[in-house]
Amino acid sequence: MAILYPVLLVEIDQTRENSFCCGAGGGNMWYELEQGDRINLARFDQLRASGASTIATACSFCAIMLDDAAKVRGLDEQVKIRDLAELVAESMDG
Repeated sequence: MAILYPVLLVEIDQTRENSFCCGAGGGNMWYELEQGDRINLARFDQLRASGASTIATACSFCAIMLDDAAKVRGLDEQVKIRDLAELVAESMDG
């Protein structure tokens, strides 16, 4: 049986048609930037500002890039990056 607990869902302002890529779609997953800001850090900071302790994504690239950003920020123990399918599976019986 699934364990149910209260969940507050928060959708940030920059989502859907106002969203931007975490950086992996532009190939940033495969190299380190020498100059400028890492886009995954900017996206993580934006998501973290929502106060979320778990960040859900349906994109495997985002999961990797946001997990990396959480580690860079030293917040990987406080903020969990989860695939949406994982959360759905955990909420189902059996």
